[in-house]
Amino acid sequence: MLDCQGEVAGLEARLAQALAHDDLGQAQALFDELQAVVLACQQLEVARLKQKACDAYAAAELRAQAVAADSFAAFDQLAVPLIAGLVYTQLTGAECDTGAFSAVLDAKFGQFLDFVEAEVAKPSFDAVFEAIVDRFRDLVDYHAHCQLMGLSEAVCDRFAQHLYPEVLERLREAAYRECRAEGNLLTLSQMHAQVLPRPVVGNRPRPRLRALRGGPYLDFARYTYADLEADLAHCRSELGVRVFDDAATVPVELASQQRALQGGALPGGHATAASVRVPKDGSLTLGGAVKALLCPDGSFSDDALVFRVGGAAVAQRARNGGGFTLETSPADLVLEQVLATAGLPPDTAGFTLEVFREGSACGGGFSSPFKLYEVSVEVVSLSLDGISGSPTIVYNTTENYLLFWSGNPKFPVQIKTRTLSCGVDACTFPPLVTVNSLQRPQPFPLRCTGSDDTPAGTIVSESVMVDADGIASNPLRLTVTCVPAPQPSSPVRGAGR
Repeated sequence: MLDCQGEVAGLEARLAQALAHDDLGQAQALFDELQAVVLACQQLEVARLKQKACDAYAAAELRAQAVAADSFAAFDQLAVPLIAGLVYTQLTGAECDTGAFSAVLDAKFGQFLDFVEAEVAKPSFDAVFEAIVDRFRDLVDYHAHCQLMGLSEAVCDRFAQHLYPEVLERLREAAYRECRAEGNLLTLSQMHAQVLPRPVVGNRPRPRLRALRGGPYLDFARYTYADLEADLAHCRSELGVRVFDDAATVPVELASQQRALQGGALPGGHATAASVRVPKDGSLTLGGAVKALLCPDGSFSDDALVFRVGGAAVAQRARNGGGFTLETSPADLVLEQVLATAGLPPDTAGFTLEVFREGSACGGGFSSPFKLYEVSVEVVSLSLDGISGSPTIVYNTTENYLLFWSGNPKFPVQIKTRTLSCGVDACTFPPLVTVNSLQRPQPFPLRCTGSDDTPAGTIVSESVMVDADGIASNPLRLTVTCVPAPQPSSPVRGAGR
């Protein structure tokens, strides 16, 4: 190995002697030799630095392959030296075997994410939430350091493309579980209010919060601010929809039209829309436990629950504590009144009922109005308008009638008939006819049962049409006379004589 300091010191001494004796030739030769030694020493020092860089990277890679990144500290101790070692080789231009860098760093990310997922799945997550936020700040710093160290975008972008989205996803899932299991809405509310830092790539300016409502949460999450707000709105809320027939008299519930709108088992999987069929003379009832908006400071926003059709408010409920009053005072919406309030014609075939949360929205930190639910209402008009046919039916024969009807029923449709009064010994009108399609008018067979010696009698019946959802028409009465078959006339004795 070249002793750079000794060689340079010796040549400088000899050069001084040559200059002192005015030996310019010797001085020039010594100067050339000194330059060569200095150059060789520089090259040797660079080679030493390159070897040192390769050794440092190899040691970091070997340790990273041998040790699992199963904690925040372990990830720090493994990922930082690995990235720094790669930077060292790039800055010195060392030709080292760094081909496994991406695979090793990916493995450490995977191990670290497994650890993060296990941490946020613990029942005690709320107690360590701030610690995870602090660590997320560390990860944001790592990203900045990665860029400052001159690493390639392919390396630095791993933070934004892989690590940030995974950690943010875990935080969302844990906060949502906390809300579902324990009714704690505060973590979701504070997340929406950005208790986390916003990672910044390069010198890109941070857009204003308002502009981010439709974009990814903190720029890097796989969900948006709107998604997070929907999680907060629905995680503990539910709205039940019930439909009743004949609101003007005694309402009868149509069980087939019951709907339940509620938050999903996982974030983002919320059931917020439904379709129902409501009789023209019926009503809608909406009730349930709809929670009020919880602000990041732990207070409830002073909002109202507003039911709108075509922009017009058809019902409203004020906040009462941490919710609205739908459990004890459901919104009963009579269809006829709803159409009138919304300025819609009485023959409207359908409309959309929207349920909004409207008010201060925590001083503008959240959306207002915020649509919570949407119910698509099909107005069902089903009417029996009349029946035509013979006024008499011969016993044991079938007489076809025409049933005039109007409306938009759902098939199969049942035509139910019952006897109101019977003027003969036996009245056996068919009680039920089921059809999968209807004509206009609909053929409708009726039959009287009796023997040939049964006297004629009047029967009064009542028919009603009921569709597959249980929506019924008005009842229609029919009066017929059941008569015996005419007896054949006896031949005249002595005829033809």
